[in-house]
This record gives sequence, structure tokens and C-alpha cells, in this order.
Amino acid sequence: MKITIGHLFYDILNLYGESGNILALKYALEKQGIEVEIKEISLNDELYLGDLDLVYIGAGTEANQLLALDYLKKYLPAISQAVLGGKFFLVTGNSVELFGTHIQDGENKVETLGIFHYFTERTKERKVSECVFKHKKVDDLILGFENHQGILRKVSLPMFEIIKGYGAEKDSGVEGFKHNSFRGTYLLGPILARNPKLLEFFVKELISRKDKNFEFKPFDLEIPQAAHDKFMDKYTNLLAALAEKEDKKNNKDKKDTKK
Repeated sequence: MKITIGHLFYDILNLYGESGNILALKYALEKQGIEVEIKEISLNDELYLGDLDLVYIGAGTEANQLLALDYLKKYLPAISQAVLGGKFFLVTGNSVELFGTHIQDGENKVETLGIFHYFTERTKERKVSECVFKHKKVDDLILGFENHQGILRKVSLPMFEIIKGYGAEKDSGVEGFKHNSFRGTYLLGPILARNPKLLEFFVKELISRKDKNFEFKPFDLEIPQAAHDKFMDKYTNLLAALAEKEDKKNNKDKKDTKK
């Protein structure tokens, strides 16, 4: 079996080392005995979606995001057909904003691809946080990082439940967007490199789409899983220490109030 991955805008949408998602996918697929071809596609290249099993787009600056948007608009009918027809898309960072109806930035409104009904509202507050999310079908907490000013509004099908971090809408408790085989999230990291069980789940979905009877080998993800677990242990200990500090402060405030 061969799987072809289209890495769109590899050169202008690659903040936070998001190309690491491509490396993680390639490694996991090849360990299953699958031939992997990576097609790097950017502004001066033609886009042939029929050749691709997976389309990946990472995060970038707002200026580069608009360059990518202009490019994608030229292929909108083909992209819409591919997305709604079930082709795999993984879109991270602010690139998820491109697939909604528009980006509202104060008085400025940028029309985006309009494939889905959500839209983006840019706020004055920049949302910067280490995140812990939960995925219904992954038996592990999802770690990542976010740094964005956009908030997705009118998200009907979120991707994650939030343990810590920001949501698709304020206090919504959810993040990201999914539809058929489209997956979009603000979560950076890169997300697949930091979360081996999510990588395994995604790879199984991708392979099974081509061959539902594929016999999977055990996934060799011991090293990234150890890194994930170590970070989670430190993070849990940090949260516990902060909670203890907050409790002591609250107790002190209560005593001072009684005096």
C-alpha cells in the first residue's frame, strides 16, 4: 500500500515546528509497512487533490494565512468536494480559520472558504496556554500548546473536550472542529508528535479508509509515549502545587477577614 500526503504551504505555514506532524505520520505509516510519499505544495505549485490521501496544513502568521487563503480560493470547488466527500484533512493552528465562512477582525471582515458554517472572531486577547484536552476515542489525555487571537464561533462538531486551555467559544468546554475525515484544531505542539496514542488513532483511520481489512502491527511509540507521560507527570505536579498555594492563600484571606 502507498499513502500520499500533501503538505500544503510547508514553507510559509510552519510555525512551532508543525512539520513535525508530517514526520510523525511518515514514521508511523512506514512502521506499518506502508510506502509514504510526501508532496510539498505551495503558492507556485498546482494542486491536484485526487493524487492525495491526506492534506495537511499547519500554522502561520496572519499575513501568510491570507496568502494561503488566496491560493486555496482558486481551487475552492475541488477543495469543497474533497472535504465533503471524506478526504482526510488535518489542519492545525490558525489555518483552521480558513475553512469557515469568514474572519471578523473588528470592522474588518475577510471572507474565507465557506466550506463549513463556523466563523472566526478575532479578539484583543491573545490566547496563549499549554493545553490538556480529551478525545472521546483516544485512551490518553491530549497535550499541546496554543497561541492565537481567533475564537471559532458556531462550532457544531468539536474535536476535543477541554481539561485546560481555551475553547471554540468562551466557556464552551470544547475545542476544534471535525466533519467526516476533516480535523481542525488550534492545538500546536506538533500535536501528533506529542500525542502518540492520537497519532496511532489517526493513522489507523487513514489506513482503514484504503483497506478496511488491513492487519495492523503493534505501534512502536515507546519513546514518544515516555515523553508524553513525563510531561504529564510534571504538569500534574505543577497543577497540584498551584492548587495548594491557592488554597493556602484563600485560607489566609479568610483568617484575615475574621480578624
